[in-house]
Amino acid sequence: MGSLVEFNDTLKIARTDLPSPLTVGTRHTFRRPGIRLFHPAPVRVFLVEEIDGQWNFLGKVHIIEQTIDTVKRETRGIFSLHTVYADDVRKTMNRCEAPEGKGYEE
Repeated sequence: MGSLVEFNDTLKIARTDLPSPLTVGTRHTFRRPGIRLFHPAPVRVFLVEEIDGQWNFLGKVHIIEQTIDTVKRETRGIFSLHTVYADDVRKTMNRCEAPEGKGYEE
């Protein structure tokens, strides 16, 4: 029997749910469908903005808190923004780290 738990090293958030501005050291809440386990701090988790199905790598976060609701089948928590990528790094990450065909291009 397969597991219902998904292990993630990437926190993918819709553009409308992203904090603005992205400021290092700030804490923000997140909510994702599914039962997920993110790497806990101090291990980095990539922060990705989802734009029309494309992945835009924005930086790195530390997951400070995560709660799994098995009835609603969702994961929510708090992350701390650790690193915001410069444009050249972001574009390289989009090309090299996104799943095939999913890297955001401006």
